[in-house]
Amino acid sequence: MVIFILAVVGVMFSASAVNAEEVTDFRMCRNARCEVYDLFIEPCPEALNHQPCKIPQNITASITFKYKAKFDSKTPKTRLYAETAAADLPFMDMDPNACLYTDCPIKMNVEQKWLYNLYISTDYPKDSYTVKLKFWDDGPKANRNDVCCFKFDIKVVVYKVKLSYGNDHMFSRCRWSSTEALNMIRINKFTLVLAMACLCCVTSIKLDELKNDKNQLSKAGGGSSAASTRSASRPSSGDRDGVPGPMAKHAINKSSVDGEETSKTRAVSADAQPSALKSTISEKRADKCKEKCPANIKECCRNAIAEKSCHNATDDPVSYFVNPSYPNEDWDSSFCDFRVDIKNRNVCQLRLDLEEFSLRGPHKYLGSCRQDRLIVSTTLPNGIGISELCGNNTGQHLYFPVDPKAGGSSVALMMMTSQSSRYSWKVRITQIDCLADPQSVAPTGCLQYHTSLSGTIQSFNYAGGMYQSGLDYAVCIKRSVNTCRVEFQQVPGSTFGINSMEGPSLEEGVGRAGEVSCDLVSHDYLHIPGGMLDIGEEILAATGNVEVYTPTAEKFCGRSLSGLAIQEFAEKIKVNDPLGAQDNNTIATPVTTYASGPIIIRFHTDSVTVKERDIGFSIAYQQLGTGCNKNKIRR
Repeated sequence: MVIFILAVVGVMFSASAVNAEEVTDFRMCRNARCEVYDLFIEPCPEALNHQPCKIPQNITASITFKYKAKFDSKTPKTRLYAETAAADLPFMDMDPNACLYTDCPIKMNVEQKWLYNLYISTDYPKDSYTVKLKFWDDGPKANRNDVCCFKFDIKVVVYKVKLSYGNDHMFSRCRWSSTEALNMIRINKFTLVLAMACLCCVTSIKLDELKNDKNQLSKAGGGSSAASTRSASRPSSGDRDGVPGPMAKHAINKSSVDGEETSKTRAVSADAQPSALKSTISEKRADKCKEKCPANIKECCRNAIAEKSCHNATDDPVSYFVNPSYPNEDWDSSFCDFRVDIKNRNVCQLRLDLEEFSLRGPHKYLGSCRQDRLIVSTTLPNGIGISELCGNNTGQHLYFPVDPKAGGSSVALMMMTSQSSRYSWKVRITQIDCLADPQSVAPTGCLQYHTSLSGTIQSFNYAGGMYQSGLDYAVCIKRSVNTCRVEFQQVPGSTFGINSMEGPSLEEGVGRAGEVSCDLVSHDYLHIPGGMLDIGEEILAATGNVEVYTPTAEKFCGRSLSGLAIQEFAEKIKVNDPLGAQDNNTIATPVTTYASGPIIIRFHTDSVTVKERDIGFSIAYQQLGTGCNKNKIRR
């Protein structure tokens, strides 16, 4: 029957993916106290022909631009309007807090970036609009003339679709109301009646299947099958978890968890038992194990941790935050929030392990995240060097501080997604008790923390081939006893790309070091304190008691991590020619540091990154207890 219906209906609706295009036909408002440039809107292929952007209903459009304000503001406000002859009508979905879309404070005559995702609801009539974006200072001594404002044109259209046959993805995407279907397809009455009849038939079949499954599960073991039933009957994205309509998807901090936690939790059981008695025993064993988490997580604990998705909350010491259809991918445009409540006053950090994390990557010309991104909001005001995360980051981890004295504090994880690409995530969240498990606590200010003698450190979205712009974070390594130095080297066979003064003209495999190459024109660099070329035990032995001159550098960039680049930069300084042409023989070679104290490296990027040039790094580190004769090394 389903095959017959597929043959009759035979369609799959999918958005045609387009890249962001620069919009040059925008206008500054009268008396605007700012400069605006590099305006990109996605989707907007019409910008190539200097036409208004055609944005389909039920789509999120990404608006990014750079600006220089002619005023300072610590508490800026913003609003997006549709300009009409009678009055400016605001887009109510936009939060007036401008700091959600740009770095605050806004500084006068300083280039800054703005990113806003405009959701075009089906409530907006299909028409042409002049959109006005405004932001202004809202401080106690604000000047009412301190306003930045510009306009651009859009055209709201129906969702453009293409037809294709025999695709099983059809039914996972067919979550429209009949009104949306009418807006999306122009068909005659007979076809409409036939399509609606087929839809009703499919719905009836699915309901029968679910009813039969429920009866079979009830016969098999009663309450033990509740998790499977909940998973099978997860609500569709249109009103998932009791959040009605597309507007609620984008309402920040609208989590509603009371009375819904059970319906959104899929208990991970080591051995699913049909017997209610065995299920009860498993639950008791899980509760006993969870008491020992996270200081000593055994296998039984891992199998008892609950997986929860959007619009949910947890206060468990260890929990999982997953995408709605996990382990399958999703494609819906949504706002997915998850709250971690901290009830233990001894908890001072959260560790997020990105066991699976695949979102759309950053903008290929700007380096900022587009619609798809993870934002983590804590109760502490100080940042951690990264405001949002996107791209492919499976296997990465992050530490976030929480206030151990606040009591009842919470951390919000906000995952914003679009229909531009498939996505999935599985984030393991561990609350670290600083008294019970001090060995797991990362040093203050560290976004990542490695505790092994050796390991690998990668930049975010390294697998996606591009790092984000505007990063400045620390990666820390726990110093082991009886070691005196740390050796860093490029992972064999890996690529390395951090923008340097030469930009794309730098030859592949050539590394650079020092402030001139890495922090004069471009400001992207990997910071390794006291980095030097390892001179080796043989050279030390050959020199006897004579000190060996070994220059150091701390900033590394280019197309390889090169200890040879340190010496080359030192030679240029020695002859007073730091800007002179450099030899391109600085291939990948290990970099060693004898720096005392905590082992901390930093990764800093400027406001613009470019795909295929700014790849990132994958480096291996090793703590060593040999070659400790640093008294013979003169730096």
